[in-house]
Amino acid sequence: ALDIQIPRSSIDSLDESGFDENFIVLIYTNGELYPIQTEYNEIETNSESRSLYIPIKDGDYKIQVIGTHVVPEFGTIAAIILAVAITSIIVLSAKTRLNIIPKL
Repeated sequence: ALDIQIPRSSIDSLDESGFDENFIVLIYTNGELYPIQTEYNEIETNSESRSLYIPIKDGDYKIQVIGTHVVPEFGTIAAIILAVAITSIIVLSAKTRLNIIPKL
């Protein structure tokens, strides 16, 4: 079996009201083309993390825990930097008449 503590800051499963919802746990087994959804026990829940007990057996090689809320890899700062970079390129190319594709 696998005991795993999942920080809520990384992945969580919440409904529209913000209350805890069940995760979906999929297990990939040797010889099977598709994963099988499996039952698990939620051992402990607090404001920082959720602990799951997932039964596994020989031949299981991958476990996937699916929630409803995942912290994005790139935050707001990355999105702002991207927007500023794109705007700068547009303004610079308009002022200098920079052509990406040369005229024939």
